Amino acid sequence: MEKIVNTAVILAGGSSKRMGRDKTRLNLKGKSLIKIVVDKLSSIFPEVIIAGSTGEDLSHLPVVFTRDVIVKPFKNSLTGVHAGLSRSSSEYSFVVACDMPFLNLNLIDYLSRYPARGYDALVPKVKEGHQALHAVYGKSCIPHLEEHLEKDSYRIGYFITRIKTKYIPQEDIEKFDPELLSFFNINTEEDYQKALRMVEENPNLISLK
Repeated sequence: MEKIVNTAVILAGGSSKRMGRDKTRLNLKGKSLIKIVVDKLSSIFPEVIIAGSTGEDLSHLPVVFTRDVIVKPFKNSLTGVHAGLSRSSSEYSFVVACDMPFLNLNLIDYLSRYPARGYDALVPKVKEGHQALHAVYGKSCIPHLEEHLEKDSYRIGYFITRIKTKYIPQEDIEKFDPELLSFFNINTEEDYQKALRMVEENPNLISLK
């Protein structure tokens, strides 16, 4: 199938309240979390955008950086998605949180080639729920995002129910990522310690393989 997604948007504007420190600077096997994610995505997308207000020095990374176009009193994922889609040169973009180091490139390639025409978003859905921060969004989402943000509606889980969303079932996802490690995210110190153990046991989790 033709690849319709040529841009990746990394959301890096979270407040990291549960972690208590900038998650992008967390280190796994000598690489910062943000560099792991950027390296993976830049290997398959010609354009990678970081949307957010991270303090990380990004000058050494092959990315475009954009801040929120719509500024709200507190940080939320919808302002980041809006900024990333507004800056993207592609009709559809793969959007992912910066704290997901175990991205599966084969799964992302599958999502990038999925026939998305007629939908605003492609969102994986597993037994734990939807994965709206590991999904494909179209520029058609921009006016809907602006409408939600104008109403101070910030929940991305609610947002995807108000647009034309195609849910990708777990059985399709497991063909590429049987353990669903793509959706492992680091929110707490406990998550970080678990990630360190996982990478120690299997360094390929953060490689480009």
